[in-house]
Amino acid sequence: MRAILVLACLALPAWAQALNPQTIIRLASEANGRCRGGSGDQQPTWQACGERAAYGNILEMLNWCYGRNNEAGYQMNWHACGPGSLHRHIPRQKG
Repeated sequence: MRAILVLACLALPAWAQALNPQTIIRLASEANGRCRGGSGDQQPTWQACGERAAYGNILEMLNWCYGRNNEAGYQMNWHACGPGSLHRHIPRQKG
């Protein structure tokens, strides 16, 4: 089900506008746990890592950022982007 949500949001970015960032953050956190806790040679681990990346892309489309300037990794969290926020690079479609 999560994979369907991710694919639908990536295929139709306008849908991302109606999504609750807190729900996506929770899903990203769950995927992160499966990605980091899984075996690197197993398909479910790869899928979880892909989901985590996709949720991050959705959050970026919603103008949410992960971390701020001068924060250590353990201090970083998702927040509405503002001055000093770190922006991830997401390839944009040309058109």
